[in-house]
Amino acid sequence: MPIDGDFQAFAAAKPMSGTLVEWNAARAFGYLEWEGKRVFLHIKDFEKRPGWLSVGDEVQFVAGTDGQGRPCAKKAVAVRRKGPPIRFSLGQGLGLLLLLALPVLALMISGLPPLLLGVYPAGISLLTFWLYFDDKQRAQSGRWRTPESTLHLCELLGGWPAAYIAQRAFRHKSAKGRYLWVFWLIVILHQVVAADFISGGMLSQKVLSMVR
Repeated sequence: MPIDGDFQAFAAAKPMSGTLVEWNAARAFGYLEWEGKRVFLHIKDFEKRPGWLSVGDEVQFVAGTDGQGRPCAKKAVAVRRKGPPIRFSLGQGLGLLLLLALPVLALMISGLPPLLLGVYPAGISLLTFWLYFDDKQRAQSGRWRTPESTLHLCELLGGWPAAYIAQRAFRHKSAKGRYLWVFWLIVILHQVVAADFISGGMLSQKVLSMVR
């Protein structure tokens, strides 16, 4: 939608406030709505780059133009945030609990010290969740990304439940097919190892006997 002269009339006036109505995280730009008009906004035009942006956020800005003379928002500041979009249904929650059943049971009968059983899972989960959050911020601000191999390593070391939640909490890596293939292979591997441990190694013995 073109911007008429009303927008330019505010160029030298006090900052205006608009609502974010569209945001493309991959390309780091979107549109604000100001008095019924759409105003272009790029991540580089924020005075301080926000961690994430969600539709509905309120953004304060001043009128400006881009390198081609087109009207856009400048000196933008996110003044009211909705927070990262949460996408976690009841069915997904129940699915996660089912996936956790075998690994948790395996840990309970492992005989490991209670302190270790609590500290390690909590630590790797917090690290994995933070890496997803940080990588989402990096993606939106155009900074150097966290290698996918690092995220998968944390998942392999036991952080896959936190990754499952983070994918939905931040809508990050949740639509990337090849990445999700590796993620779910890691989840299945954890299920198989846990089931084998609970069965006293019966599964691995059968596999070895078949190979021989």
